[in-house]
Amino acid sequence: MASPKTPTIDSCRTHISTGFNWLRFTILLAERIVNGHLKDLTSDQRADCFVFDDSLYSRTGYKKTELTAKVFDHVSMTYKKGFRMMTMGWTDGSSFVPIASSLLSSKNDQNVIGTTKKIDKRTIAAKRRIMAQSKGTDVVIQLLDQALKAGLTAKYVMFDTWFSNPRQIVQISQRGLNVIVMMKKSSKITYEFEGKRMNVKQIFNACKKRRGRSRYLLSVPVDENEIIRIYGKRWDIEVFFKTCKSFLKLGTEYHGLSYDALTAHTAFVFLRYMFMSVEKRDDEDDRTIGELFSTLSQVLSTILGNFILK
Repeated sequence: MASPKTPTIDSCRTHISTGFNWLRFTILLAERIVNGHLKDLTSDQRADCFVFDDSLYSRTGYKKTELTAKVFDHVSMTYKKGFRMMTMGWTDGSSFVPIASSLLSSKNDQNVIGTTKKIDKRTIAAKRRIMAQSKGTDVVIQLLDQALKAGLTAKYVMFDTWFSNPRQIVQISQRGLNVIVMMKKSSKITYEFEGKRMNVKQIFNACKKRRGRSRYLLSVPVDENEIIRIYGKRWDIEVFFKTCKSFLKLGTEYHGLSYDALTAHTAFVFLRYMFMSVEKRDDEDDRTIGELFSTLSQVLSTILGNFILK
């Protein structure tokens, strides 16, 4: 009698439930890691931040992959086939934890070159696809709202110039969060500065360079050094993207065609990075030795107690 066929990893992957809420899964896990562990190791004076950015998720079999589209790659400044992996993360400068993501296609149906499916709009799978074809700046707000609802908090929200428009900043500020961004140099966008409406270039020209100071540290009524130091933490998400693509097999390990399966695999990669981030922090932060000290104290008390009884 022939032995039953052992299921392979590839065969198991084809049975991923479309109804599982992978977005909520990563958000809740990130909340448990950040609030239940990392914040105990982070001083109240340290600035923790939410960071948003997107990265190219390229697909080779793009014609048969669901919702694959022509997406603009900020690095090469060209259109490529695949998705924009919109990602939200949390960082305190020592640890980075990915919170949530959405593989963005294109809201323009003419740019969608992959297959599409008709799904009941009431289901999670349908909501996932609606988000995939939403505007990137709108997805940022959706991810932020879900993270805040789950109990995640931070002092600042950061992103690069691609998302830095006044409407986005106002929406985030209305949620009680401070925003640190690198603004776009556009003559069409103005801000109020010293009682006047000015664009970014005019504001920079109005601020005189101080002798012996960097040209980036202008005479504006804020703590420039602190802003630049905090904004430097945004680089953590770039390290995250590089690690996921080069070492955690994002985009190369799984070659399925289902959008739900691609979403699930992205969640698994995020899960791996979360575990690595926690392990790295525990290995490097001396404050994690406190648990070891408590355990040794209990063992020592037991040994001394037994010695006295004898």
